[in-house]
Amino acid sequence: MIKDRFLQHRPRLAGRPLAALRGLIGSKGLFTPAGARSDGVCPDFSYAQISPNPGPLAAEDRLVFVHIEKTAGSTAHHVFAQHFDEEEVCPYRFANLIYWRPEQLARYRFFVLHAHLRALRSIPQPIKFLTFLREPVSRLRSHYNYWRSLNDRVVDEEGLDHIRFLKRLNLKELLTPPMLSVIPEFWNLATHRLAGDLLLAPSGHPWRDESELLDTALHNLANLTNLGITEFPDLSFQYIADDLAVPNRYDGARVNVTAANAEHEPDRYDRVNASDIDAETLECIERATRLDRAVYNAALQRFRDRLRVGMILKGSVPPHVRTVMEDGCELVVGDHQEGNILFGPYCALPAGRYRATLWLRARVPARARRAGSITIDVCSGGSQEIHAVRSVPPLILAEQWFDPVDVEFTLAGPAELVEIRVNVTGLARLAVKRGVAIRLD
Repeated sequence: MIKDRFLQHRPRLAGRPLAALRGLIGSKGLFTPAGARSDGVCPDFSYAQISPNPGPLAAEDRLVFVHIEKTAGSTAHHVFAQHFDEEEVCPYRFANLIYWRPEQLARYRFFVLHAHLRALRSIPQPIKFLTFLREPVSRLRSHYNYWRSLNDRVVDEEGLDHIRFLKRLNLKELLTPPMLSVIPEFWNLATHRLAGDLLLAPSGHPWRDESELLDTALHNLANLTNLGITEFPDLSFQYIADDLAVPNRYDGARVNVTAANAEHEPDRYDRVNASDIDAETLECIERATRLDRAVYNAALQRFRDRLRVGMILKGSVPPHVRTVMEDGCELVVGDHQEGNILFGPYCALPAGRYRATLWLRARVPARARRAGSITIDVCSGGSQEIHAVRSVPPLILAEQWFDPVDVEFTLAGPAELVEIRVNVTGLARLAVKRGVAIRLD
C-alpha cells in the first residue's frame, strides 16, 4: 500500500502521460516557465547553465556550495561557512529558493544548495560555485546506508515518508524501475544536481535526453569556480583556499560520518551494517551511476590537471623544533637537532608520478661538514611504505638563500597519509621552509 501511494504521488507527474507534458517541454526537452505569478515570482523548471567566475573571493561575490549527498559536503559546509559572518549565511538549502525574490536573498553571501541548479535563479550575481564529487558507486552506497541509519522516531517526527519507504527496500529493489521514479535521488544524483531536474518515468527512464543531460552537467562542471574530490580532502581544501585567496580552515575533522553518527547522536541515528552486493545488485548500481561516472572522471581529470601545476601544503613540526617567520615565510629551524624536523602533510594522493620540492639552507661549521647528513624520504600509510629516499650533502646548500631540493616518487595506486620527512644528523642551523610543494609529473 505504501508502494502504491508513492507511485501515485511522487513525483506528481508520474501518472501523467508524456503527451500531456509536451506543452511544458521546450525544444531540448527542458521545462520552461508556465508564467509569472502576480507577485512577480516565476517558477522556472528548466536547468540553469552557470558562467565561470574564477579568481579570489571578492567582497561582492556570493559563494554557492552545491551539496551532493555523502561527498563530505557537511564538512565542506562547515569549513566554508567560517569565511562569513553568521548573518551572511543563508539558512535555507532546498529547491524552494526558486520562489524567493532576489532582494530577499541579497542579504546573504554564502548558500548551501541541497538541490539542482535551477534553484539558483533568484540568487543575485556575481556567484562563485563550489562542489565536491565522490566516486559514484561508493557515494550511492553511502547515501543508501545514511538514509537507512535515520531512526524511526526521526522519520516519523520529520515526516520523511520517502525514507520510511526506502528502509523497506534492499539496494536491488531500490534501483529497479519503477522504484527509481519514486526515489529518483539514486539515479545519477551528481549529474542531476549539475544539470537540473531528471523527472524519471515509472519505467526508470528519464524524460530528458541522457546525452543532453550529461552535456549540461559537464558544461557546468567545467564552469565551476572550484571543485573538491572527496577521496583527497587535504588537497581539495587547500586547492580551493588557494584559488579563493582565503585561509584554509580544514583541520582534518569530518562532520556527519555515517559510521560514527550512531555513537555521537544515538537519539537520531541507528547503527547499520553495509549490505552485501551480489552481481545483480552491482549491475543495478552501475546502471544507476553511468552518467555520474562520466562526470566524476571529468572532475578527477580537472583535479589531476591542477596537481600538474603543483600545490604547496604545510608540513608538521615536532614540539622540540622551533619555527620562525622570515620575509613572510614560516621556517623550521633545526638547532643541533637530531631526527625528523619536518614531516607531513599526511595527504591522500591519486596514483601517478610525483615531484616533491622543499627549500633548504644550512649554515654548517667546517668541522661538521663531513659528519652531518640530511635525508629526505617519502612514505605513506603511517610510514608503512617507503616510496623514495634522497640524501642531500650539506655542502651543496647555500647559507644565505634557500635551495630547492626535489624528490621524485611514484604511486602505483591511491595512497593515504603521504608524508615527506626531513631527517638531520650532526647539523647546526639548518632551516627548511615549512611549505612542501607537490606536483604530478
